[in-house]
Amino acid sequence: MDLMIQQLIPETIDIRQNGDRLLLTADGEELHIDHIVRCFPFSTPDQWISLRDRDGTELGLLPTLDGLNTQSRARVEEHLKNRYDIPQIQTILNIESNKEGGTNWDIDTNAGPMSFTIRGDQNLNLNAFPEIVFTDAITRKRYKIPDYTKLDRASQKIARAYLPMSSRHYSGRRGGRSRR
Repeated sequence: MDLMIQQLIPETIDIRQNGDRLLLTADGEELHIDHIVRCFPFSTPDQWISLRDRDGTELGLLPTLDGLNTQSRARVEEHLKNRYDIPQIQTILNIESNKEGGTNWDIDTNAGPMSFTIRGDQNLNLNAFPEIVFTDAITRKRYKIPDYTKLDRASQKIARAYLPMSSRHYSGRRGGRSRR
C-alpha cells in the first residue's frame, strides 16, 4: 500500500468557498474539502489540521494555521468552530421518526434553537450517562446534554420515548429517580 500524506505549506495554498463546500488550491490543483479535523484537538488546536474529502481521505495536513491568507484562515477557523464547539441541549422541544428509520430532534441549546437527525445508536453516546452526546447523521455536528437528570420533566419524557436507555440509566445516580 502506497500511503503518502502531503504536508501543506500555509503560505502556498488558498481555501475558498465553492457553493456549500470548500475548495483547496495547492500546487495548481483544486480539491474539494468536506471535513476539517484537528489531529490533536486539546493539546495543539491550531496545529496539525487535516483537510479531508467526502470519504474522509486526507487531502493534506496543515502543520499550522499561521501563514494562511486571511480569508483561508477565517474559513478554516469557522469550520473548526462548527465541528468542535458542542451546543448544550437545554430543552427538547420535539422528536419525530423519519422515513429513513431515524429521528429528527428539535431542541433549544445555549446557542439557540437547533435541529438534528440521528440514525440508530451510532449517532448516540450514553457511555458517560447522565451526559449524552449526539452526532447529527447528516452534518456530523455534535450536541450534548450535560446532565440528563437536570433536564425539565417534559424534555426527559420526550427523550425517554426515543433513547435506548436501560434500567441502569434510571438508577438514581446523580439526582435521577429510581424506577423500582
